[in-house]
Amino acid sequence: MSERPSNPSKTIITTLNAKYIHTNLAIRLLYQLNKNRVEHLYWKEFTIKQPIEDIVNSLMDFDQVAFSCYIWNIIPILECVKQLKQRNPRIRILLGGPEVSYDAESIFNNNAVDAVCYDEGEQPFSEWIQNSQPLSQIPGIYWKSKTGIIKNPPAPKTPVECLAALQPYADDDVTELPNKVLYIETSRGCPYKCEFCLASLDNKIRYLPETYIFNTLLFLIKHGKTIKFLDRTFNLKKEFTLKVFEFILKHHRPGQTFQFEITSDILHPDVISFIQQRVPPGLLRFEIGIQSIHAESNRAVGRFQNFEKTRKVILQIKEHVILHLDLIAGLPHERFQDVLTGIDTVMALQPDELQLGVLKFLKGTPLREYQQYNYRFMPQPPYTLISSDFISATELVDLQRIEWALDTLWNGHKMPHWIRYMSQQHSISRVFLLFSQRMHQASKTLHYQMQDLFKTALALLQELTPNDPVAQSLLALDYYAYFKLKPSPMVRLPLRDSEKKHHCRMAGIQGHFGSYLVIPFDLDYTEWSTRQVVKPASQILIFEYKGQEKAKLRSYEPKTMAV
Repeated sequence: MSERPSNPSKTIITTLNAKYIHTNLAIRLLYQLNKNRVEHLYWKEFTIKQPIEDIVNSLMDFDQVAFSCYIWNIIPILECVKQLKQRNPRIRILLGGPEVSYDAESIFNNNAVDAVCYDEGEQPFSEWIQNSQPLSQIPGIYWKSKTGIIKNPPAPKTPVECLAALQPYADDDVTELPNKVLYIETSRGCPYKCEFCLASLDNKIRYLPETYIFNTLLFLIKHGKTIKFLDRTFNLKKEFTLKVFEFILKHHRPGQTFQFEITSDILHPDVISFIQQRVPPGLLRFEIGIQSIHAESNRAVGRFQNFEKTRKVILQIKEHVILHLDLIAGLPHERFQDVLTGIDTVMALQPDELQLGVLKFLKGTPLREYQQYNYRFMPQPPYTLISSDFISATELVDLQRIEWALDTLWNGHKMPHWIRYMSQQHSISRVFLLFSQRMHQASKTLHYQMQDLFKTALALLQELTPNDPVAQSLLALDYYAYFKLKPSPMVRLPLRDSEKKHHCRMAGIQGHFGSYLVIPFDLDYTEWSTRQVVKPASQILIFEYKGQEKAKLRSYEPKTMAV
């Protein structure tokens, strides 16, 4: 056990975010709760991309350092701890967060840590920084004595009333907030018991004071742009859900987005009607965890979901909110072809984003203790599945390739029209797999130029549907609409100068035509872009390139294609 420093000591609460745009709500709450209780308390965020030496140099002036730990930052944090202790053995280190709460023994065995907080950290942290009593008297922590690792009794759950008057972002530079993802919580706990999720360990829902919720939300609306609610299931209470949505409608500013984790098969009809009638498109973003469309797989991990009801709700709201859907590959009883079927089925819903993740065995989750199905997973974060009785290591590599193609082409909005059409005509999971395999063969590191992606798509198109003019037209649309500057010809050759000038004039364009590019289009653009309906037509697409933003597009149907 390290010697306690004499008061007053300098203490910093810190973390390493995955990206600069992210913010950490936990360290802000701890700072606001304690800044008037102790002297010389500070907070600071780093990112996992910053050099370890720079982070350590920034922390060397402090007597006490507390880190907020997650799967994405635990490895660099432990390296920071090692270097801090090497340079100053008297510095006191406290770790907290989900990545250290359930495996303190391994943390102590290999690292110079003084204490590890488990479960909620408000009370343990407050007592630790005040240095008013020995570690043995602080509830909710692990610490290392001369005889071994000691787990103190748990700390009481944080009285949510203590948060009522807090403003977590009060000490932020408000000029930076529009560029950040800003987090807010309205409740703690989750009623569900999904065995792959840490939220399943706390099934008692505690709502935070409404004064805290709405004062914080108003502050974030005033200063931020992207606001994300951390509640595991935001829509548990219809009245509260509608109250928050009403508040957002009243106070939001143009260009803002509010993100929620929603359980769609319990979304109340009144909430659905509110969304359909009142919410402008793009304001709300719903993250919906489908995980698997197969009931047997869901039940095997304690998850109960009616996919047909989920599907119907999604179709009711998809035109009114931004939809991010999640699937997990590797659940019990789900084989490779089952996962592919799930991808195809969910992509048919045309979500704005679909995330395919491989099953992870997080510390503390019941799934990690499975003694069945021969599950093997990586020992280092993020503890990704290697193989099981249901899915082989080779198949998981293929699924990770599908994940890459899905994220690059669909979520990355690089070929939205072509992918949407291909998902109607083919198994889109197979298209993604073939695409990724072709790219992997061409570049082992998957470093690519945009033209490389379109060349691969064109080759795949010629292999799968060589005589499909609609598919070729839509791939050409994606290609020519993607760039800010006029690209080199590909997929479908642009019309010659004389034809281009003719169609530009027919479309009402006057003057210099050098910044324009014109291609023939084999379907009704309006029908496709608004309703995703393929209606054969002989149209013209005109792309204008100004260099500041992606091409501006207009379409028209000439009476004759002849010049």
